[in-house]
Amino acid sequence: GQLGCTAVTQALKYLTRVLDETLRMFPPVVTFTTRSAANDIEYDGLKYQAGTNFLSPTIQVHMDPRIWPEPEKFNPDRFLPENVAARPTIAYQPFGGGPRNSVWHSSKTSTQVKGWWKSSSSLWESLKRVV
Repeated sequence: GQLGCTAVTQALKYLTRVLDETLRMFPPVVTFTTRSAANDIEYDGLKYQAGTNFLSPTIQVHMDPRIWPEPEKFNPDRFLPENVAARPTIAYQPFGGGPRNSVWHSSKTSTQVKGWWKSSSSLWESLKRVV
């Protein structure tokens, strides 16, 4: 049968969630997020002065059960829009917290769409007739 736009859109959304969950569990690179304290802070009973540098390994954040319930379980629904909105943006950083992460977010869907177009010749032929 033929695929309609709605079915394709839903499939791509699910595929994106699967990719995100895979990268959460298995980040492709060993990355660390670094931050400096803007002010004096106290955390977990310890005091830190402004300017103190902090280093956080990505995998530790990705497997933190306070952020990701049952972190060892594969669950693409963690990336449903309502679940993404409920957690800090820094909680998911498969390529680190800098510009590489932004490149991933902006390119992943277009890459999926290009691959799908190439593999769907009947739809491609239909679209060429319309255009």
